[in-house]
Amino acid sequence: MNDIKTAFDYCNKALNIKLRLYGEQDLVTAVSFSLLGLIYCKKGDYENAKVYVKKALNILLHKLGIKHTYTIELYMCLAIIHIRMSDYKTAKLYINKAFDLNYNKYEKQHPNTIRFYIALVYIYYEVGKYEEAKNYLDEALRMQIEIFGRMNSKVVELYIMLGSIYRNLKEYNEEKNSYNKALNILLKICGEQNINTAERYNSPGVIHPKEGNYNQLEYYFNKPSSFYSEADEHFLSIYMGLGRIYNMSGDYINAKSYYNKALNVQLKKYGEMHSDTYCSYYDLGNISKKLGDYNEAKNNYNKALNIALKIYEDQHLNTAICYALIGLINYEMNLYKEAKNHFNKALSILLKTIGESDPIIVTLCCCLGISNYKMEEYEEAKNWFNKVLNVCLQTYGERHTETARIYINLAKICYLLDNLENAENYCNKAQQVYEELNGKDHPDTIEAIELLNDICVMIRLNEITSSSVVL
Repeated sequence: MNDIKTAFDYCNKALNIKLRLYGEQDLVTAVSFSLLGLIYCKKGDYENAKVYVKKALNILLHKLGIKHTYTIELYMCLAIIHIRMSDYKTAKLYINKAFDLNYNKYEKQHPNTIRFYIALVYIYYEVGKYEEAKNYLDEALRMQIEIFGRMNSKVVELYIMLGSIYRNLKEYNEEKNSYNKALNILLKICGEQNINTAERYNSPGVIHPKEGNYNQLEYYFNKPSSFYSEADEHFLSIYMGLGRIYNMSGDYINAKSYYNKALNVQLKKYGEMHSDTYCSYYDLGNISKKLGDYNEAKNNYNKALNIALKIYEDQHLNTAICYALIGLINYEMNLYKEAKNHFNKALSILLKTIGESDPIIVTLCCCLGISNYKMEEYEEAKNWFNKVLNVCLQTYGERHTETARIYINLAKICYLLDNLENAENYCNKAQQVYEELNGKDHPDTIEAIELLNDICVMIRLNEITSSSVVL
């Protein structure tokens, strides 16, 4: 942010000098107007950004004409500003204007055409028209390969973008194929172990409106700009994308492998105390849990928790989630006391941040009730389930399977506490709901019937015992 402020101050000083020396309608003044517009855009002040870019555009239209390259670029700058403002209708008008001018100036197969197509991709993507976004991206990708060849980083970027579009189209095999194509090119360009030695080539003006990566008035085609590092954003995007796809398909071994690769990149790029690193530990914890490796899952969740406590705060939602997940792992490992401790910490935070009627709160109260049940702390367990029952009755009503599940839990606890009358009452309610909603042959209904039979047997035995005559 300090760099932006410094740039803004210098640009303002330069503009004031130019205004005194050359006046408001000179080309050198237009350059400062355009730069100020871009800086305002970077700061998020889009109204001022539009004002200054339009001032520059008016000068260029007067001095250079509508078909000049720089004039076309300023139309694109205005399109980018409107994309950032989520004003996609106006942005599209500016892009089409720039495209028509460019088409008349150059042949269709031109680097600038790629930029226009990619800008349209962003617009259609943001408004949820993924098929249209894919069509423009396919055309941009084809041109990029034909003009610059397959082995350049912009092809990688486009394949990653294509993967993202396929994800929204729920075409997961195509998404995976796109990421793998991007990965194969990256590995051929620089190699997974030698990323530091490879040059990154930038084709002109590829737009990243969400990142604020705006080209200025000069564009240099195929200019080597920087060297890859092992923490390159492309590798991160690909590793995270492939990890997520394998996770969704149930291939947890491959998912874990790619998430670990992403984590290694993040540790080198950001260090341990970063939100992205937190997310990777969280994802790895989930994968290890699915694989049944509870020690590793707990280790990853604990690392995520340590980051959350440092970069967020004690009462943050992400901190609560970590406590809850560690509690679940402890529960799976039969460490009920530790589980209860972590559940209570999570609950304390969530009650302050999201309120007591949220489904997460209900789940945590259930977890605490079950933990107490496992520790044979039945009265405390009953208190937790009664709290959950009140929420379920308010949220779902009596005729709901979630409510029935709480009735069953309360019936079991009352049965163990020898409170057979309440146990029978809760179990009857659960059976009626399950039978009505799921049918007589459903496992939940059968469970309720069997428990009710056990309770009735105990009630009968107590009656017999109490009425027996002692000789």
